[in-house]
Amino acid sequence: MKKSTKGAFAAAAAGSLLLGGAGSLAYWTDAETVGGGSIASGHLKLLPVGSATGCAGWTFADGSAFAATDEIVPGDTLKQTCTYTADMVGKNLKATLSVENPELATGTLADSLVVTPAFKLDGVAVEEGDTAVLNDDNQVTAVVTVAFPVGDDVDNSTNKVTGLTAVLKDFTITATQLAAAPLGDPNTPAPAL
Repeated sequence: MKKSTKGAFAAAAAGSLLLGGAGSLAYWTDAETVGGGSIASGHLKLLPVGSATGCAGWTFADGSAFAATDEIVPGDTLKQTCTYTADMVGKNLKATLSVENPELATGTLADSLVVTPAFKLDGVAVEEGDTAVLNDDNQVTAVVTVAFPVGDDVDNSTNKVTGLTAVLKDFTITATQLAAAPLGDPNTPAPAL
């Protein structure tokens, strides 16, 4: 037999004696308990202010209430104001606000009406398509004005806009959480321990 093969057999035999051939294998171990704890999630809400919907109700330009049975005439302007408060609970919660402009559904009166929306975040204007940073307790206000301007068609004998109707579509104000950086992102600082 070659010397290298004999040496390998000798090393294997010595190892088996050390590991159990002549006794048991002994080693130390230790363990510590890592405490658990409860974990709860927060939330992101737009809470209506002043009513169940946050809206004050449609009014005429002079402030008088507009009822569903009222009919408008050229020169009338209607206004609706809706207010919400941002309710954000979560240590690292960040969000943005976006708005969608209201539109008139197809209706025979729709072509004669002018819809003007105004959105504000704590008093600062937010235009459709803009993205504004939203913080807890910010106030979001939507004011929608629908005007029936006086025009060429107000002569009652030839009036094309008498007895017509239109419907204002619903519109949306959206609060969206900003995505957090994924774990392991090199641009994210390690959490403090």
